[in-house]
Amino acid sequence: MSPRPTITPFVCVALFAVGMLTACTTKSEARVEVTGTNNACTANADTLNAGKITFEFTNEASDTSELYLLRADGSVASEVENVSSGTTRDLTADLSAGTYTLTCKPGQAGDGLSTTIEVSGKGGAAVATGAAGNDVKVLAKDYSFSLDDTVEFAAGTTYTFALTNTGTLDHEMEVFGPDGTALGEVGPTKVGATGKVTLEFDQPGVYRLVCGIEGHEALGMSTDLAVR
Repeated sequence: MSPRPTITPFVCVALFAVGMLTACTTKSEARVEVTGTNNACTANADTLNAGKITFEFTNEASDTSELYLLRADGSVASEVENVSSGTTRDLTADLSAGTYTLTCKPGQAGDGLSTTIEVSGKGGAAVATGAAGNDVKVLAKDYSFSLDDTVEFAAGTTYTFALTNTGTLDHEMEVFGPDGTALGEVGPTKVGATGKVTLEFDQPGVYRLVCGIEGHEALGMSTDLAVR
């Protein structure tokens, strides 16, 4: 199956040099419809091109649900939480080639219900597997992240962040690029547990780590990374 493209309106530029020449361009974004019910998680496309993809998640289950986008190693590439029954939320990710899993969690509990998608071609910022990358240890405690300050981050390099929760509350870690685009995350991590996410920093700039659990960022749980 192929993703359903959404085409934006024509953007036309009129040029008046000799006579009138009108140049028009269009932009398209891959959108995939994902439906979660009490007993299934289905997508209307399972073969996609690398790049930015928006998963339009509709919760048809009888309870609040979540949608997780997982890499082949089980790490979280992106997610949307607290999707009420009968509502729709978007999950957008910039995916490189590889195998991914979409997991719906009706009731926001348990292992959830899953379906597999294949991404091919060049492009995409998120790495499909966490098997390779420079290890970066991150500690989450007392509404703060602590990283080894000797690590020098370089553009064009892949890093595997290992988030260990040494605090007293659950935490997670979302990673945003210099333009504010979400690149990936470590999902909710319980006290004493460790979660991982592997990303390629494809351009220099300031990247940001944020705890996505409600209220934690406001209490200071974020930090910046300079990538050169």
